[in-house]
Amino acid sequence: MSHASSKSIPRWPVLTLVAAIAIGNTLLSRKLSASESESVSQARSLSVSFRAAAEKIKPTVLKIITSTKPPSVRSRPGTSPDNNPFIGTPFEEFFGEDQSRSFRLQRPLVPRDGVGSGVILDKSSIILTKNHVIDGADEVRVELLDGRQFKATKMKTDEQSDLALIWIKANGPLPAARLGDSDQLETGAWVLAVGSPFGLEQTVSAGIISGKGRTLTRGKRTDFLQIDAAINPGNSGGPLVSLDGEVVGINTAIVSGSGAYQGIGFAIPSNLAKWVKRQLIENGSVQRGYLGVGIREITVQLADKLSLAPKRGVLVSEVFPETPAEKAGFQPGDVILAFAGRNVDSPRQLQEVVERSPAGSKQNVGLLRNGKLADFQVVVRPLPEGFAVASQPAAGGQPN
Repeated sequence: MSHASSKSIPRWPVLTLVAAIAIGNTLLSRKLSASESESVSQARSLSVSFRAAAEKIKPTVLKIITSTKPPSVRSRPGTSPDNNPFIGTPFEEFFGEDQSRSFRLQRPLVPRDGVGSGVILDKSSIILTKNHVIDGADEVRVELLDGRQFKATKMKTDEQSDLALIWIKANGPLPAARLGDSDQLETGAWVLAVGSPFGLEQTVSAGIISGKGRTLTRGKRTDFLQIDAAINPGNSGGPLVSLDGEVVGINTAIVSGSGAYQGIGFAIPSNLAKWVKRQLIENGSVQRGYLGVGIREITVQLADKLSLAPKRGVLVSEVFPETPAEKAGFQPGDVILAFAGRNVDSPRQLQEVVERSPAGSKQNVGLLRNGKLADFQVVVRPLPEGFAVASQPAAGGQPN
């Protein structure tokens, strides 16, 4: 009798391996679930912040409707509406009385309407918007969140910053927004843009601060905030809002090849809006100070020559005659390092601190001249009308 013998394979290592794999899969599944749950929780938390900020600001945001009368149509000199307009022209033989009549008939001209946005700044019914929203309008009306409409009773504008104030007479106090501190904004911060794009009132879009200190043709004396929150025609004048529900900017423009939003928008910082608002209320216009110099940015090449850090200070390229700078002894080639106790590192930064200095005030100026530090004092004077246009500095400079 014969029998075959074989070694039995132990089963416990295999079972252990299977159990380990199962436990590992379970732990991985739990970890992924926990991660997904955390991501969803974070998304919901951000959504709650968006909704809270939107609900806080929406009652203060309104639609601005402008109406402009059509231009009058005048007949060509020497003609009347009943005459053939082609008499005495090379086209007279081609157009008789009957044919020319159609050229004299005009479609009835109707007023042109425009739509923008604005934000209520205080309970006394003062509204902040953009100058170009109401510029040239014969009638301006505002429509509140509850549908009520009011005509503007008074308007004050500032073309240089492209900002404007509107007064209305409402029946009782209105909800008012709070202007925040735009200097505290950091690139990447979440913001909401609120307004009436294409007439769609109370539209809210979300995005981030994409950059600061941008310059545009519109708003000659303004550093803009760059944003990626969607804004379109009709958003102009509406608020840019932080997650705290504070107004940190006023939406103003987009960069677009189509006329609609393509990812880049701009807003006026709220701190500039605060200053312009105060000036318009107290003085009826914005009074800016000036020095009377042409200025240039300190480039890497200039910094090497002057033994300065790049973009440290501002180079004086020209000193205009009969200006505060000339009277204070400024010279071309000076580098302005500080003004009124504040370091300056760009032409626009210097322009900003100078123009907000009270007219007649004496300010300390820190200079670098011929490699040596020097202190000067200058008396700031009101910016003459048209100075920035009439007195252009050398290429690359900027009058202040």
